[in-house]
Amino acid sequence: PRDEALRRAGLALPDDVRVTLISGDDARGGMLPDWIVGLAFGERDIVIFPCRVVSYPYDSIESVLRHEMTHLALNAAAGGRAMPRWFHEGVATSVDAGWSLGAQVRLAAALIGRPDATSVDRLFAFDGESEARQAYLLSAVLVEDLRRRHGDDVPGAIARRLAADASFDEGFLAETGESPAG
Repeated sequence: PRDEALRRAGLALPDDVRVTLISGDDARGGMLPDWIVGLAFGERDIVIFPCRVVSYPYDSIESVLRHEMTHLALNAAAGGRAMPRWFHEGVATSVDAGWSLGAQVRLAAALIGRPDATSVDRLFAFDGESEARQAYLLSAVLVEDLRRRHGDDVPGAIARRLAADASFDEGFLAETGESPAG
């Protein structure tokens, strides 16, 4: 099922993934805010803090792994080229098959604010859990809207444009006919 969700987004499951589980008493966990549950690095490395997997949007280590693997798949499709955080997080959230109806209801409530990419990127700059949660939700709203209007596979198509040497804005425009700001 996970491979199918990635394929629908125009992405491929990474061939080789290294997952590191870090316990709650490990000093490396103290360097990050408590609400960070997992991180993806490059095209193959994932770090997960299992003791932090207790609240929305992750209800299991499997859900965190699905989310972080989507980041790896995006990185690979883009040839390692940078993409805005709102896009990365929105794609990872929209692809996560563990997404619940409750999460979708919270997204609908978040949509009332009519988010744009710039305001969502600003929310990611804060260290607070509340701002981060809102940024993740709004990112998912933006990506879900993109996928609804331009096809489920548009995230992978945009990422592949980057691998072919386009900027994010150029790849986005080529695949959607509009700018990210629009």
